[in-house]
Amino acid sequence: MKSMEKVFQYIDGHQQNYLDELFDFVRIPSVSPLPDYAEHVQTCARFAAAMLERCGIKTAVYQTPGNPVVVGEAEQRPGRPTVLVYGHYDVQPEGDRSSWDSDPYQPEIRDGRIYARGVGDNKGQIFSHIKAYEAYCAVYGKPDINLKYMLEGEEEVGSVSLAGFVAEHKELLKADITMWSDSNVHVSGRPLVILGLKGISSMKITVKGPEIDVHSQWASVLPNPVWKLNCILGSLKDENGRVRIPGFYDYEGPGESEREAIRDIPSDLQLFADLWRSEDFDPSMPYEEFFTKYMYEPTLNVGCVSAGNPRGTKNIVPSEACCWIDIRLGPGQDSEQIREAFCKYIDGLGISGVTVEGVGADAAFTSIHNPFVAPVLDILRDAWGVEPIIYPGLGGSGPFHVFNNILGAPCVFVPYADADQHDHAPNENFRIESLMRGIKVSADMIERFSAVKP
Repeated sequence: MKSMEKVFQYIDGHQQNYLDELFDFVRIPSVSPLPDYAEHVQTCARFAAAMLERCGIKTAVYQTPGNPVVVGEAEQRPGRPTVLVYGHYDVQPEGDRSSWDSDPYQPEIRDGRIYARGVGDNKGQIFSHIKAYEAYCAVYGKPDINLKYMLEGEEEVGSVSLAGFVAEHKELLKADITMWSDSNVHVSGRPLVILGLKGISSMKITVKGPEIDVHSQWASVLPNPVWKLNCILGSLKDENGRVRIPGFYDYEGPGESEREAIRDIPSDLQLFADLWRSEDFDPSMPYEEFFTKYMYEPTLNVGCVSAGNPRGTKNIVPSEACCWIDIRLGPGQDSEQIREAFCKYIDGLGISGVTVEGVGADAAFTSIHNPFVAPVLDILRDAWGVEPIIYPGLGGSGPFHVFNNILGAPCVFVPYADADQHDHAPNENFRIESLMRGIKVSADMIERFSAVKP
């Protein structure tokens, strides 16, 4: 194994160069959820491709039915381990600009933190991986592993085109492992390794009423779609909060190795109670039960309900009522089957004027015994100086299934940003220290992965 000290010194000596280039990256408002930003998304894809090319990585931009996918391939060595690095260049809308302390697309440094939309989610974190390759090559030349890079532009809208793109380009993207840095480290500051994500089925229920809003004086004779929607929602769970849809809880729980990892997670649930400030949350519940449910058990959540005028009173029988439901799926569950069971259940209620539509993706979990996991843990121990935390799974969802189930390159998720990065919120930020450590960690992966036998 080569010593990484010279690489780390090179990285430290190029901090200002990294900041300058990252600032140019985040200045591009590549907001995927809003169509008015479509040209900026295209510009950002070209910028990402040029950034990879400057590092000596052969790169191409592929158009999809949605936003472009950028794929880079370093010099390949037959018979050596192949690592695919995944990230995204699209960002969330900035929201209310008055809630920001500085322009979200003009990065600013305050107290050692870079403030800008997308700097943590995900531009700064994928930037860390790209610059790590550049630094490694500058010191030691081409590494003894194969590296591929893929940046997509639809992660913030559900990675709609990603599965189809990967299925079409399996040979191009073929790899032994997929590395993904997004989200944030543990609230304690300890590093995290995340090995699984729940699946998701996002459902919209629409209940039609009169053709137009009607004055509420007619409510005694004209049925209100909100009451119908209320009946639907009230029927979905029993008095104990269990979902009534048949087969909803048919999922695979954790194995003993995963349970051991769960038992090693910091167990002070009062941290969550302080964060959420909900009278309905019981911080005295057994923490192993808490994390097992969080990581594995399916959920049915109502995220938004809409009817009439949500900003104030409006004395009407509304023309329609809608709600958006997200169903998180445990391992072994099929998102399409769950959607079909959901629709069948709603249809069986016999309520008129109801339509249901939805999309989804399956859960995916990487084995804790995958040969790339142990070196990742060693690298994080060295970089942070503390024991990493393993999350066998996460309650959220994302494109793990694309890599695990379609490509066959299991995903290992290693966040670099801090727990208070404010991703998706005003004043999103990324500490300079975290950026620099992320580049060093990624460079160390390049060296240590060369010894892995997939």
